[in-house]
Amino acid sequence: MAEPFRLVHTAYALVDGHHRPKPGEAVTIALRGAVCLEIVASVEALEITDDGEIAVLVDDTGCRWAMPVQPPPERAA
Repeated sequence: MAEPFRLVHTAYALVDGHHRPKPGEAVTIALRGAVCLEIVASVEALEITDDGEIAVLVDDTGCRWAMPVQPPPERAA
């Protein structure tokens, strides 16, 4: 039997800078590797976890994704 190989090496969300997503908003998820895909998912909820805040995304097939929410950059005083 042939060995499995990775089709996707990287997955990330395409958002503008430090934009904080809101529930109901659409976010594009980019999958890159031997296969390149872009999937549109909607923000279902924002949750606080041990690792920080995440946006829970759901695509048209029902697949759920978790995207870390970046805090806004600190502003110089």
